Amino acid sequence: MIVTRVERPEVYPVLQRSFAGSPWVEVVVDRRRGERRHGTTEGAGDQRLAGRRSADQDPAQTPPFRLAQRGDGFEAYEATAPVAGRCPACGAMVSVEMPRFAEPPVRLDLAVVHETIPPGRARHMVDLQSFSATGRVLLTSRMFVRTGTEAM
Repeated sequence: MIVTRVERPEVYPVLQRSFAGSPWVEVVVDRRRGERRHGTTEGAGDQRLAGRRSADQDPAQTPPFRLAQRGDGFEAYEATAPVAGRCPACGAMVSVEMPRFAEPPVRLDLAVVHETIPPGRARHMVDLQSFSATGRVLLTSRMFVRTGTEAM
């Protein structure tokens, strides 16, 4: 996910065009107004004083993304949990764990591959290629994925 700053409207269309062919990348405008967390109010009830679990202790509280890069007018977030997409051949929902990069690639291409296997079943894979700013291939990989019908 790429989040553009509202005060830099010229950045959004450029990034939108750049990632138009990448169904796994979403470009959005940050529309938040101020900070979401506010200071505590005295006398507020039901405030937790101790025993809060950290994200390390509770996987359900781990955010599904992390800030990967800040640029001029945008921030790029990287998935920390499996991401989902649809197979263009059969419409099955597939889930894949995204690789981690020390430095985010300029372009990341993912394509769902549908392969029919007997007797009348399908196997799905995702082909991944990541590219540097000069167009050099950084990583090429084919990963087997889980479909929505498989046990997770």
